[in-house]
Amino acid sequence: MHLAGPVRHRPAPVGLRVAAPSATYWCVAALLGVATETATPMLLRWSHPGAALVTLGALVVTLALQLHTRRCVTPLHWLAFAAAALTGTVLAHGAHAWLPSTVTTAGFASALAVWLAIWASTHGSAAIGSVTTRVREVFYWGAVVLASSLGAAAADWLVHQAGLGAKVTAALGIVGVVATALTVRARRIPPAAAAWLAFVTLRTAASAVGGVLAGIGADAAAVAAAALGAAALITLGAWAYEAITAHPGHTSRHARPSGRLAHAH
Repeated sequence: MHLAGPVRHRPAPVGLRVAAPSATYWCVAALLGVATETATPMLLRWSHPGAALVTLGALVVTLALQLHTRRCVTPLHWLAFAAAALTGTVLAHGAHAWLPSTVTTAGFASALAVWLAIWASTHGSAAIGSVTTRVREVFYWGAVVLASSLGAAAADWLVHQAGLGAKVTAALGIVGVVATALTVRARRIPPAAAAWLAFVTLRTAASAVGGVLAGIGADAAAVAAAALGAAALITLGAWAYEAITAHPGHTSRHARPSGRLAHAH
C-alpha cells in the first residue's frame, strides 16, 4: 500500500514498443489528427491514386523501420504514427468519393471492432500498454489506421449528413473524450476499450477542428505545418525527458522512497 497518497509518476511498461499512453501521447495524437485532416484534401486534389501511393509508401517505410527496432524510439514511433494516421484519413476521404459517409462510418467501425476483438482474443488484451512484441505491434498499427479512418468518416458524417457543423462536432468529440475518461475512472468500461474509444472520438474532434479552421479561411498548408511543428516539439521534448531520466546518474524524485515508504509494503 502507498501511504503518501496517489503515485503521479507512472513509468512505461518494460519492453513497450510504442509510445506510452500518457498525456503527451494524446496531445501529439490530436495534433497529428489535425495535420493529417488538413493535408489530405491537398493530396487528393493532386491525385487520388498518387495520394494512395504516397501514403502507403510512407507507411510501409516507416513501419519497416519501426518494427526493426528493439524498443520504442519516440521520434520514429510518431513518424510512423503520422504515416498511419494519414493513410487512414486518405482511405476514409477516398471512400467518400464512392460511398456515403453513413456507410463508410459503419464499415470502419465494424472493421475496427473486429480487429480489436481478434487482437484481444489472441493476445489477452488490446491495450496500448500491452504492445511488447512485434506481433502485438502489428495489431496496434492496424488499429491506428482503422481508428483514424473511423474518426475521419464519423466527422464527415456528423458535419455534413447529420448537419451538426464542424464546431458542434468538434465540441462533441471533446466531450466524448472526457466522458470516456470519467467512465474509466468509474470502472464502467474496460480501460483498453476506453482507450480506443477515446482515440476515435479525439480523432473525430481533430477532423472537425480542421474543418473549423478551413471555414474561417485558414490556409490548409499553414495549419498542417503548425500542427506538425507543435507535434514535433512535444515529441522531441518527451524524447529528451526519456533520455535524461533513463541516464544511470539520474534519480527521479519519485524513485526515492523515504525510509517509512520503503517498509510500507
